[in-house]
Amino acid sequence: MEKEYGDYSANLSFGSILGSDKRSEAANLLKAYGVSFNDAGLGMIKLSGNATEVYNQLISIQSLIKDVGADFGDSFNNELTSYINNAKDMSDQYEDFYNQYVLYNKVLSNGSQYSDAYKRIVDAKKSYDEAIKSGDKSSQNAAAQEYASAITEGSKLALKNNESDVSNYFKSMYPDQIVH
Repeated sequence: MEKEYGDYSANLSFGSILGSDKRSEAANLLKAYGVSFNDAGLGMIKLSGNATEVYNQLISIQSLIKDVGADFGDSFNNELTSYINNAKDMSDQYEDFYNQYVLYNKVLSNGSQYSDAYKRIVDAKKSYDEAIKSGDKSSQNAAAQEYASAITEGSKLALKNNESDVSNYFKSMYPDQIVH
C-alpha cells in the first residue's frame, strides 16, 4: 500500500510539438510541469509523488492542453485518460489507508519528531472549535490564526526533513472552509 500509493509515477509521452502553433504554445506552458522536448520536438514527462498528487498533476495538464486548444492526437489523449483513471483508482483505493499509515507510523510513532507538532495542531483545532461555538469574532480570528500557524509550522518541519507525506498529512488537517 505504501509503495502503490505513496510512490506513484506516470511517464507520459507527448509526441511531436511540431506542426501546430497550439502544440508549441502548450509545450511552453507544459515546461512548468517538467516536460522536456528533444531536438525532434518529442516531449516526455515523469510525474511522481503519491497517487493523489500525480492525479492532480495529470488533471492540470489535461486542462491546460484543453484550454490552449492543442491536439496531441488520439493516442496521446487515450494515454493521458488512462493515466488519469489509473491514478484516480489508486487514490480512491488507498488514500485513507495511506493517511492512517503516515499518522501512526510517522507522526505518532515512539520518538517521532512530529508528535509535538501534531499535538499543537489538535489543540489549536479544539480551541478553534470552541471559539466558533462562543460566537466571539475576535476569539474566532485568533483561534483560526493559531490553527493555521500550527499546521504551517508542522508542515514546514516535515518538508525540512524531506517528508512530503507528513507535510501533506498536516495540510489535510486544515478544514475546507474556515470562519473568520
